Formats: sequence, C-alpha cells, structure tokens
Amino acid sequence: MASYAERATELPRSGIRLIMDAADRIGEGIMHLEVGQPHFPTAPHIVEAGAKALRDGYTRYTPNVGMRDVREALAAYCQATYPEWTVRPENVILTVGGVFGVAVALGAIVRQGHSVLIPDPGWPNYTAQALYIGAEPIPYPLRVEKGYEPEIDELEGLVTPETDAIIINSPGNPTGAALRPEKLEELAAFARRHDLFVVSDEVYDHITYDGDHTPMAYTSIPPEQLITVNSLSKTYCMTGWRVGYSVVPGPLVDLFTKVSETLVSCPPAVSQRAAKAAVEGPQDSIAAMVAYYKANRDLIVAELQKAAIPVTHPAGAFYMLVDISACGVEAREFALKLLSEERVAVAPGDTFGSLAESHIRISFCTDRSTVAEGVAGLVRLIDRLR
Repeated sequence: MASYAERATELPRSGIRLIMDAADRIGEGIMHLEVGQPHFPTAPHIVEAGAKALRDGYTRYTPNVGMRDVREALAAYCQATYPEWTVRPENVILTVGGVFGVAVALGAIVRQGHSVLIPDPGWPNYTAQALYIGAEPIPYPLRVEKGYEPEIDELEGLVTPETDAIIINSPGNPTGAALRPEKLEELAAFARRHDLFVVSDEVYDHITYDGDHTPMAYTSIPPEQLITVNSLSKTYCMTGWRVGYSVVPGPLVDLFTKVSETLVSCPPAVSQRAAKAAVEGPQDSIAAMVAYYKANRDLIVAELQKAAIPVTHPAGAFYMLVDISACGVEAREFALKLLSEERVAVAPGDTFGSLAESHIRISFCTDRSTVAEGVAGLVRLIDRLR
C-alpha cells in the first residue's frame, strides 16, 4: 500500500474537534461552550444580498483576489473604521475566511525550513499551518501574570536569523486579551530590529468590552512588513459564508494572488456580494452582539469568582481560560469528564499550547441560559475534583 505524506499525517488534530466529536456521539442536550461561533444569525440585509446575488447570476468565478467593487468597499470600511490607516483597494485581498488569510500569508512569506513566532497559548491553526508549509513554529509565551502580553526579552531569546515572521493576535484566542498600544509598539520595534513580517490576526477587532481596538497598522511597523488578516465571520455572524480579507503590502499582492489561484481559485462570488452588503449596510447589530456577549462574560466571571475559581477577565473576543490545576487531572480528561458528567462541552487548554495545559477554554458566544447552565456544571465538577 502506498504511504501517505508526512505533512498531512503529522498534522496535530485540534482538541476542540475531539470534544465536538465526543459531544456528537452523546447527541442532544449538550451545552456547547467549545466552539467560537456567534449564535446570532446573519443579519437579514446580508442574507438578502446573498440571495439577490444568486438570483442575479453571481455563480461564476471571480478574480483570484476578489471583485473590484468589493475590494473598494472593504478598503473604504477599513479607512472609516481606522482613519489613521491608509488602505487602498489594490492592497485588499478577499480570502476564504480568516483562516485562509493566515495560511496564504504564511505560504507567501515564510521560507522552507525557516521559522515563525507563534503565540502560546494561541489558536492551534497557526502551528498546523506552519508545519504544513514546512516551517518551524516557535511558540512565544503569553503569561497570565503578564496579562497575556508577550515579553520582548523572551522574544529576543527565540528569534534567529531564520525567523521570517511573527503572528500577533489581538484580541486573542483563547485568552481574550487585547494588547495595549504600548505593547503593540514594542512588538513593532522588535519586528523592525529583526526585519520580520508581522501577520496581525485582527478577526475580533470589533468584539471588545473595555475599550476600542488598536490595529497594528497604528504602530511604527513599516507597511511593507505588515499583513493584516480579518474576516466577516465573527463581526457579522457569517462563519458559514467563508469570506475574509487581508490587507497586504503591494509587493506581496502578486504572491497572494498566485497562492490563492493555486489553492482555491477565488472566494465564493455570492459570499463576496454578501460581504459588501455587510460593511456598507447597518452596523447596529454589532453593538447589540457585543453588549450581549459582555453580559455573558460578566456572568461567568462573577460565578467563577464566587466559587473561588481562578479566571481571567477577557477584554475582547468571546473566550476565557479557566484554571483547573487544583482538580488533579489533565485538561483533556477534565473536558471529557465535564462532557460525560455534566453535558457541558469546553475546549481543553492543551490544544492551544503548553502554557494552557492546566486550563480549559470557555467560548461564551451563545445564549444566556446555555452559558449559565454550562458554568453551573463546570463549578459542580471543579468542586467535586478539587
């Protein structure tokens, strides 16, 4: 029998999917706090734009980088949201979701056998994507006692002449931390010193609770070193539409085009039309969603603090890490136990990196009753084990 490619067989499987599969085997009655998918539906005007696009015949290929008018709309949207950031349509690339935006970026800028600095804890896809392209993922620590902000001294000890890029995610998954402007500027200076590309994953930029988001583009990082990745998935509740965008330096546009052409041809035409409607239409649903998830966050923090369970206070995104070190079991065992005994699904922390091995991640982008019941079950299990 023919052997398989190591780049596929050696890819780590996400612990989130492990829990999802186990929950699926159990069936109904599960309180899902494991997946980062807003529970609100896509806004009606966006859905109608997609339906109209289908009726109008938007069922064919588009340019690899996306339709011109959609790129123009996204550039105007970025400019309006962040006035100090100059974004031109020719630098906007439509992607098949934010995950593909990161993948295209790494494929375009990280050389074979070279390395990329990746946050720990961090989204597991960063590591998997680096491995898949033959790069070395080097984790840099985000410590809870430092507010999940990286220390420049530690980064200096990890970077080598073969390091091509650093990934920054703010607000972050799984920590919910939003990096301060001062820290972003320190990271910009670090990237300049070592001539690194910065891949700034800002898919949660509109989901902040304790202040506005600061884009990496507001720092002193040279535009030719910065790739900003974003998505419609979280902000506009469009996870299944699979549409995102990246703002890339001019010299990289051709490389992004080639990688996109090779792997997916183009993002779905209907999703591009819906994306245009999203950024040009009413924005009030965003504030309503953020207010709802802020209340979810506050409920969880209050209940866990009442039970004397260590927990962080996330400033953005819709995740938080909960310390289960007092329970005497590993994160995956704890997550499976919580699922079987309390029917609550959470993500095991070890899937996000070594610094989250004694934690579980709660995703609180769901309805209030699920959050309340799920946290009650979590508290009960922790009380039984500690």
